[in-house]
Amino acid sequence: AMCLAVVTKLPTLTNNVIFIDEPIYLNQASLVYSPEAFFYAFKYRIETKFPLGLLPYIAAERIDWPHALFILHLFGIIAVATSNYLVLAISQRAFRSVVPGAFAALAWCLYLARRANLKHFA
Repeated sequence: AMCLAVVTKLPTLTNNVIFIDEPIYLNQASLVYSPEAFFYAFKYRIETKFPLGLLPYIAAERIDWPHALFILHLFGIIAVATSNYLVLAISQRAFRSVVPGAFAALAWCLYLARRANLKHFA
């Protein structure tokens, strides 16, 4: 299931814009230049994305600005693989079998693959 998650998200592992909202969120993340600005934005500004949702964008921007989109897509692969691991672990613990979790992970990966193909416009 973990390999399936990585294979599902591999086509998105580029430094190009894949989803139309990525540049908008990177721009919002670039406006947060200090912890004080982050808390100010969190408390007073109304943005299109909840301020905690900007943390991956802020981290990607701080790690390497020219390759921020690639880093974001890498974060996405890590999130999908971690989620699949948790689904399998919870399935093993709740049902004493990974089979239900494997079906859930497979269904979710198929959904992600379909969703990525629908939003892909590059």
